[in-house]
Amino acid sequence: MLRSPRTAYPLSKRAVQLYAKAMSPSFGQAGARIVSLSPGIIDTDMGRLEQKAGPEMDKMISVTPLARFGRADQIASVVAFLVSPAASYISRTDILVDGGTVAGIEAVGGPLKLMSRK
Repeated sequence: MLRSPRTAYPLSKRAVQLYAKAMSPSFGQAGARIVSLSPGIIDTDMGRLEQKAGPEMDKMISVTPLARFGRADQIASVVAFLVSPAASYISRTDILVDGGTVAGIEAVGGPLKLMSRK
């Protein structure tokens, strides 16, 4: 049982990453590629609502090396690259487009340490 509705997103995202990894051989045999994309904190209506809901977003932004929200067009440009011939040899990976958020969270000791910061 999930303790928080906020747990569902990271669990489902991890499932997508593992699915891409596991299905890569099957996709490759069919002449296809499979890639997952992990966006960071993106400036959307949903992102702004999340930011207003609690301190978590601001804490994540505070440790993000680029120190800001990303934009939807920045995610779209990566997707455009991934579907282009230039990415034809990319498969079985997760593309992290987060301005360094994951690295910043790791640098402070992980999500629990980050959330306990003031």
